[in-house]
Amino acid sequence: MLFNLDMPNHSRVRRVVNGPYGSGGVRSLERVLDEVLDERCAALRAQSSPDLYETVLDEVTIRVNSTFLGLRLSDREHYRRLGQTLLRMPADDIHGLRGAIGALYDYVLWLIHHERELAPDGFVHRLVAGRHDSDPPLTDDELVAILLLSVVGGDQNVLSVLTKSVYTLLVARPLWERLVANPEIAPDLVEELIRLIPVGRISTFPRVSTRPIVTSHGELPAGTAVYADAFAANRDPLAFPAPRTIDPTRRGARHVQFGYGMHHCMASALARLEITAVIGRLAREFPRLELTVPPESLPWDTGTLLRRPTTLPVRW
Repeated sequence: MLFNLDMPNHSRVRRVVNGPYGSGGVRSLERVLDEVLDERCAALRAQSSPDLYETVLDEVTIRVNSTFLGLRLSDREHYRRLGQTLLRMPADDIHGLRGAIGALYDYVLWLIHHERELAPDGFVHRLVAGRHDSDPPLTDDELVAILLLSVVGGDQNVLSVLTKSVYTLLVARPLWERLVANPEIAPDLVEELIRLIPVGRISTFPRVSTRPIVTSHGELPAGTAVYADAFAANRDPLAFPAPRTIDPTRRGARHVQFGYGMHHCMASALARLEITAVIGRLAREFPRLELTVPPESLPWDTGTLLRRPTTLPVRW
């Protein structure tokens, strides 16, 4: 997939996603995001036993990502099930992982071959239509490499970090009250939440060293499989004083939760947009929002690449 590619193929493939997934590209989703939040906040108010996760958070990410990609909402249960199956798979279930990836591959290939109806202004249609703008043209495998991340990451990964961000604010009441009193801190608060909140249970994907590397733990020979610990990096006291404190006024080093350099997450602007919009809207419309059950009693969905609460019962 895209995060496995090295130069020169990486730059050739990455070039086609930089615009649509950049800050300017995702800004077109602001209207859709506002409309979805209008609808889902109204639905939350109408519930006798409000569940913030099911009613708002779970709907926001799938609706926004489907609009961005140009997929039919009627497909949502199909591709969501495929993505969740993959992310919940235990790391040692190699057969299951291969099956889940294969099923997702087949679905994305159907999209590429226009076997499912696509919105003409959606990312998938535009990407496939412009495949010959690359030199050489993008192959089916390269298109799948891009779109697998779009279909799963733009929905499930954003949902995981969004859910845990809201959960954190509702559990750490001083943070929530600070946001309610100072809504302008939302973007900086989101950066701190993202810094400390992992998507799942693994830190990053492996790399292979192409030359000997000298580290503080000794020398790594060329050809060594390396798992960089982004969790530890984001909690390094040399880079982040009082690293476990969520401080929206923090300045200085940038976190590496979205990766670094050419392998920086292509959907980082999308994630920031959605999380910032959701927590800002909730703080404005439900300033007294709180959980109705002890945090430790909440059920969690857990897999190698997925970890989040599956319900957030609330009152206001």
